[in-house]
Amino acid sequence: MTPPAGGEDPRARALSQADLEQNLRRAVAMAEEARQALEALGEQRAYLQQGARELMVSRAALTALRDARTGDEILVPLGAGHFALAQLARTDAVLAGVGSDVTVETTIADALARIEAELARAKSSEERIVAEQERLAKQYDEIAAHVQDLAPQE
Repeated sequence: MTPPAGGEDPRARALSQADLEQNLRRAVAMAEEARQALEALGEQRAYLQQGARELMVSRAALTALRDARTGDEILVPLGAGHFALAQLARTDAVLAGVGSDVTVETTIADALARIEAELARAKSSEERIVAEQERLAKQYDEIAAHVQDLAPQE
């Protein structure tokens, strides 16, 4: 079958329009997936940063405890901004949580080393998240530009 005498076959134009719309829908879906992944990575990064802040507070407290003496008065946090005044019975060891509600007695030096190792892991994880966020942001920008190219011009 030959195209009509004035030019292009309308079926080809309709097929081409359908392909364009399908590509546009696919690109929009890919952009949404990238946006959701970026959002999830942002939440993971915030969680990691909160954990790192808690580790730094613990590191500061352990460092101060290392310089304390038996009998020194300290404030013990009870939560929600409440503290108890207490006297140190020992300054040579602390109880450290190791997971699953299990605590072990350890030296301050060992507890500090464990915290430093956890901080290093958190930093490494955050660096990987930042790299992935940058990759996804670039991908999102490329997809958004592609969507703009596919979108009907008015």
